[in-house]
Amino acid sequence: MKIRILNHHSRSALDLVLAIKHQGEVAEVVTDTSDFCKSKDNKVKYLGLVANYLRCLLPVEGEQGVVIFHDDMLLVRGGIEKMKHILKFAPEGHIVSFYEPDNSRFDKAREKGHHVLTSLLHLWPQCHWFPFSMYEPFAKFVKETQDNPPEGALGEDRLVEMYSKKNKHVMYFILPSLVQHEGFTRSTFGIPATCGGRLRESSDFDPFFDVTKVDWVKEFANPFKSE
Repeated sequence: MKIRILNHHSRSALDLVLAIKHQGEVAEVVTDTSDFCKSKDNKVKYLGLVANYLRCLLPVEGEQGVVIFHDDMLLVRGGIEKMKHILKFAPEGHIVSFYEPDNSRFDKAREKGHHVLTSLLHLWPQCHWFPFSMYEPFAKFVKETQDNPPEGALGEDRLVEMYSKKNKHVMYFILPSLVQHEGFTRSTFGIPATCGGRLRESSDFDPFFDVTKVDWVKEFANPFKSE
């Protein structure tokens, strides 16, 4: 499995690199060396992040896609194998997210007993699978959008959402969260610990979740649909 860590030069990814290595995989650290994140101009502040995200998406011969981690994520023992197991059943050519924060959409899905949620809306990008078949059309979309930017900030999460909406290309979100967002209080962009009154970490994170006891064929065929 190809694994890349989205990193900013001001932070260390060593703990995550070692956690992934302990699980028999090698992670490539892709580092943003810019300081655009310090800009107060919304049309500038995310340029380094987006450019770095696109580098994380570069296809690799012989691989179908890449799992991208932000550098401030907690990965517990067995996490990589859980992701591999779930991806065997996931529809090809779609983003699959392994992280979800406190969010009303996910609350409703959990209440109804779902382990998969589909949406065209906001991607929480802290840990997700990106299929290489999406790379060229997405990279083209990003360039076109940055050449004619709308009002407001455009981070990688917003660009993925815009692409998904435009192409009606759904994303799949796994519940419960397989990873935890350790760095939710130390954003390089100065983002607070809460968004919309909800924590930017997962209260649903379950390090003991047994993915082998879930009928993933059924879950992907009958997801909780969120608009």
